[in-house]
Amino acid sequence: MVSRVAVAALGAASLAACAAHGVRSPFVQAPINKTSPAAEQIEAVLAHPGGFPTFASIPPLPADAPDPAVVKARVEDQQAEGQYTQRMAGPDTWTLNNSEAFARQARADAAAGGIHPPTDAEIAESEAFAKAMRARAKPPPRPR
Repeated sequence: MVSRVAVAALGAASLAACAAHGVRSPFVQAPINKTSPAAEQIEAVLAHPGGFPTFASIPPLPADAPDPAVVKARVEDQQAEGQYTQRMAGPDTWTLNNSEAFARQARADAAAGGIHPPTDAEIAESEAFAKAMRARAKPPPRPR
């Protein structure tokens, strides 16, 4: 009962909005902007409109158009691919469970690649290299 009343109220409001004054009707021709570079062409077309197209003016189907069954198969493939992508990227595709096992695996992967935090000797070597490069550096010449 409530939904019928809501639909009736919405319909009445829609009709009232359509009948409101000051609203442009889609059936009234819009004025032509006289400053437009195409204004003369628009007026010429409106003064002498062409005829409506006929069914005979529809071009023939191209010879290389795919068979409807092929089009259907392509559409079904595309829809299946879209559903697969949605399933793979859906909201339930990952969890935060078993994070310790994930961390162990990540550490093992990092250790296998020789990745480790820098040692004190490596840090000292880098700082010595940077100090030597700063000592060799000269400022650029002043512009003339």
